[in-house]
Amino acid sequence: MRMRMTRAMPPYANGVYSTRNGNRIRRVPGVKAPGRVRRPHGKAGRGAHLPPQDIRAIRMGLDKSQAEFARMIGVSVSTLQNWEQGRRQPEGPARALLRVTAENPGAVAHALKSGHPQ
Repeated sequence: MRMRMTRAMPPYANGVYSTRNGNRIRRVPGVKAPGRVRRPHGKAGRGAHLPPQDIRAIRMGLDKSQAEFARMIGVSVSTLQNWEQGRRQPEGPARALLRVTAENPGAVAHALKSGHPQ
């Protein structure tokens, strides 16, 4: 015998619910009805935000132009400009390099100036 769901009945009251594709599924007695899926806020794996003024301050601390700094860290000038103007955020290795540069600008400048080991 099928029960018809009405507005007066709470969801899942008759043990039957519909899926997104319209299939009707009967709830197994003793099994809790599906609830809201809880997801963390924000995107996964994203570290702390690096404000645009901090990125500019890192570059200015090394006394480099945008073109020089972009070449030094291996990004395009337009990418650096987007970071400094807040249109984009550095991600992954670029963000890590900027954080290390903020902590020890001289060591990073020296390491990047010396080139790649052969």
